[in-house]
Amino acid sequence: MAKPVAKLFRDAPSAQRALGQLLSQGYKAEEIGLLARDKEDVGGLSAQAATKARATFPQAGDAIATGPIASALGEAGPKPAGDALAAALTKVLGISQETYDYYTFGISVGGVLVSVHTGEDRLSGARRILRSAEAVPPREEAGANSPGFALAGRMTATDPIDAKMSGDFRKY
Repeated sequence: MAKPVAKLFRDAPSAQRALGQLLSQGYKAEEIGLLARDKEDVGGLSAQAATKARATFPQAGDAIATGPIASALGEAGPKPAGDALAAALTKVLGISQETYDYYTFGISVGGVLVSVHTGEDRLSGARRILRSAEAVPPREEAGANSPGFALAGRMTATDPIDAKMSGDFRKY
């Protein structure tokens, strides 16, 4: 019995990286499901996939699916939308309605959902690959480019609390 594991990637290059790693580790294209907006091109997998389906999301518009996701959508109808689409995806991915809403929003902003449907013995490897394929945005050094730090340096030099007080304290 094939069990699913899925990850929503924020962009197509991250999803392509995951697909490449999955295929290089021996996962078959039939085991890999893909769901993205119709405009997204994810490594040509959608072009070479044997099973394709189209769906219409309320927020995301037209989407294309491949692999096991496409099979589930195909059972739901020629171009499922609304409740039929939600029921098909929650069933094939084993997710809740809340997770479905999260995936729908992610796809609407250009995300790509990649799922692997495989046996219990290979599931942890697929999960590890999906987690490691996400590109982490580079973090900037705090304050390196911030104009506020230069301003703060000048402010502390003239701060009356740091300056020595002299004179009559009654007027303060």
